[in-house]
Amino acid sequence: VKSGILDTAIDSLYSISQFSKGLFNDSDIISACQSKTLNNVVLLATQQGAIYTYDGSFKKVFDFKKPFLDPVICDFSMDGNLLVLSGNELNMIKNGRKVAKPYYLKNDDESFIRFTYSGSQLILESINSRYEKNYWLVENDMLLPYTINDEDVKNLYLFQAGENYLIYGKKDHIIVQNKKGEKALEYTITEKWNSTVDFKEVLIDRQNIVWATSKNGVYKIIPKKNLFKTFQSGNSIR
Repeated sequence: VKSGILDTAIDSLYSISQFSKGLFNDSDIISACQSKTLNNVVLLATQQGAIYTYDGSFKKVFDFKKPFLDPVICDFSMDGNLLVLSGNELNMIKNGRKVAKPYYLKNDDESFIRFTYSGSQLILESINSRYEKNYWLVENDMLLPYTINDEDVKNLYLFQAGENYLIYGKKDHIIVQNKKGEKALEYTITEKWNSTVDFKEVLIDRQNIVWATSKNGVYKIIPKKNLFKTFQSGNSIR
């Protein structure tokens, strides 16, 4: 696998070795993560086990001194610590030093796939070989199951977490919860012929319009009008 950089302004593709001026070989980079907590920062993980940041220049921020065997997801926490997810392991680096005790998922067939924030609360998402999702919190140096209103999150999808809201639900059901824990919006969509909607991703834009992707198309949900509009192939969003 080779990595590269696409310059959309001039439609040009550069190899990573060209872009980094020889710092990396084309096969070195195994993941690139846009930081959610730092503006204009990308984190890069190498096969050899090093983590770099790029904000116009490259900087090595940590080196595990051993190759990564699984896909890597990394970012900085709200308090500036480096978080690195790989397989069923979470490592936390504080002030350039690895915390002695990594956090592990107990099941060998389960892997971390992303993390997000609800306010200052770090939420980790994992998936197992049966494609069942679980959610976790790190509290008091322990990895604990995350629940929403005391409901088993195994049966839910956590679509998006923001400073003032959570978006979660089931395959054909969306709930937007405010920071007080109240349900601000709740939608159930039934398609014609009783086909399953099966939402994949749900986001709220700056105008508080809810966008939801599914196998049937893209849904635009305008809360004030309680309006559902579906965009499919041949019916462009534009």
